[in-house]
Amino acid sequence: MGARMYYETHYAPLLVMQGEISGVALDLLTKDGSMLPVLVRSLVKTGSEGQPQLIRTIVFDGRECPPTSRNSCMPAA
Repeated sequence: MGARMYYETHYAPLLVMQGEISGVALDLLTKDGSMLPVLVRSLVKTGSEGQPQLIRTIVFDGRECPPTSRNSCMPAA
């Protein structure tokens, strides 16, 4: 439930306003119940009239980045 609230109150509105988000550090819950640290980048792809067509999201494995510097481990766009 917390993840959905974060998406609806922070991530989605920022994506709508800016058209892209980069370097968001999140933790995903894996099948075995452990947490997987990831870095997320999303980009809104628009049509010829500026209407959103799709959202491209890339999820990077954050296990190799120290927790204090995850955002600096994000690959360049």
